[in-house]
Amino acid sequence: MTTTSHRFDLTTFAARLPIVPLSIFLSCLFSLVVILQNPLLNDDAYGYLRAAEVFNTDGARAVLESFGWYHYSILIALLDHVVPGDLVVAAHVFNTALYALLTYAFLMLSRELRATPRAQFFAALCILVLPLTNEMRYFLIRDTGFWAFAILSLVYLVRFTRSGEPRRAAQWSFALAVATAFRLEALLLMALVPWTLLLDPAMPLQVRAQRCGQLVGVLAALVAAILVVSLLAGISLPELIAYAYRWYLPLLAELPELLKAMAGDVGAALFTPDNYPGSDHTAIGVIVALFAYALALVMNLMNALSLPLALILVSAWLSVGRPALEPSAGRMLRAYIAVAAFALLLFVVIMQFLTQRYATLLTLLVLALLPPALDDLYGRVRNPRRFFGWLGFLVFYYVVDSLVSFGYSQTHVEEGIAWARAELPAGTDVKTNNFAIAYRSGHVTEYHVTQRDAEAVAASSASGDVLILEVDHDRSVSFVDTNPALLELARFVNERGDEVRIYRHQ
Repeated sequence: MTTTSHRFDLTTFAARLPIVPLSIFLSCLFSLVVILQNPLLNDDAYGYLRAAEVFNTDGARAVLESFGWYHYSILIALLDHVVPGDLVVAAHVFNTALYALLTYAFLMLSRELRATPRAQFFAALCILVLPLTNEMRYFLIRDTGFWAFAILSLVYLVRFTRSGEPRRAAQWSFALAVATAFRLEALLLMALVPWTLLLDPAMPLQVRAQRCGQLVGVLAALVAAILVVSLLAGISLPELIAYAYRWYLPLLAELPELLKAMAGDVGAALFTPDNYPGSDHTAIGVIVALFAYALALVMNLMNALSLPLALILVSAWLSVGRPALEPSAGRMLRAYIAVAAFALLLFVVIMQFLTQRYATLLTLLVLALLPPALDDLYGRVRNPRRFFGWLGFLVFYYVVDSLVSFGYSQTHVEEGIAWARAELPAGTDVKTNNFAIAYRSGHVTEYHVTQRDAEAVAASSASGDVLILEVDHDRSVSFVDTNPALLELARFVNERGDEVRIYRHQ
């Protein structure tokens, strides 16, 4: 008697699944879901929208001179002439396309690391359910383009290291140039990554030097062409870069003194001359401080990746061993990870803070190690049903966590905006501490420079001004409450007690 096995075959299933087009479709769908749930934009969005408005009225030079490295806004403004709706719609369409490109680039990178259907399937799950990026899908930020083109450049670099084709070098250079147009951090990848080709032990030294020379030569030619075109257009890119990094460059120049001062603070905090006579040694303080910053970076990375995914990656690594990657792809991925980590460490040293958003590129690069690790882990499991049970639970958890909003209602802000549009005549001087109210009320021209402190905004008002103030439930505004010159006109409250208060300064 013959029996038929009905065991589910993930390899066959993944091979038949149109993973790339399906993932791109789901990425766009996820963007739509998140955008519809979040009508209020992130604060940074309004600077990009204002720059796009300036481009439409005064041209690109006015944007670059007034706002700095805002090519993102120029692209939004250009798209606004094609896409029905306003600038916000054009920006959301653009960001949705960038997230789709990011999804595609991640899948292509995964294919270069390990070209198996199962690894592709796991890669699609990883990039689609990552809360870090899903929760930012409604943000209007230029970072998305930086992430997408940086990872795409890595794909082209891997292909170049394998083939040595000049067109691959050109594709890498172009992708990084586009990434630089979004964020200048891509310049570090341009400057440092090509030299890592010299460290490839799989190639003879002569071939390494030739490949490195090709990459640097093509990149230099492209950069020279861009500089010439910009000069012909009357735009100085070096000056623009200096303006865009005006907060960072002075601190970078003062890095030796900063490290020396930091070393002194560390030594004074940890040691005394009585218990450690060498506490005045600068090198010891620098080493301790850098170790602390590196540890903070790792913890931030784990938080950005999410603790469950970080634990899965570590446990797969410990139980199965380091995942086998295509050699050239693995080397280039490690080079990108090293440069991204160095850039973050440098940033946190000079700026003394770090957010998950700034760590996203490094997070995505580390995440690229997870699909082959899961592939190895699946190949060794004795109980596939239990594996899929845990996998299904995690996917469900991450989809709900990243696509469903559990925050408090923002209806009080929406009601405040509606009141301002309906009740205030044109030309009314409005002062507010909320970017969305400033933008959508239609009464604040320079809405992108809105100050968030409610009391400071109230203190700067004059007779005749209308104040529309957002007040969190746990904040007091004693200056406003005790000021007899402020006549309350309306108040809107959400379920937590957050308020939008509207006053007229008499």
